Amino acid sequence: MGPRSCHFWCWKDKESIDRRSKFVIPKLIQKLGELENLVESSQTSVTTFELVEVSEEVDKPRDFKQDDNCPCMKLKMLQEEVEKMKARENKWRRTWENVLFLL
Repeated sequence: MGPRSCHFWCWKDKESIDRRSKFVIPKLIQKLGELENLVESSQTSVTTFELVEVSEEVDKPRDFKQDDNCPCMKLKMLQEEVEKMKARENKWRRTWENVLFLL
């Protein structure tokens, strides 16, 4: 079992090699090289795109998701509710004063 144990790429009869195979095989190897270069260039462009995308994300300010269960949010919601209640109370007081004024 040496390097020549696999006869897949070895020609059995070197004299009967077709002239076309001498032309086709180098062309296929050349095309494979072009494809490898294309894959490498696309991989580098993908990595540069990811770097640009990440840098843009770093530049943008983050919007933090506000959690309704957070004590700060509960306090804020309670304060807003109290302000609404005060506004309604003031509205009803003005209405009541106007009714008393008319009587």
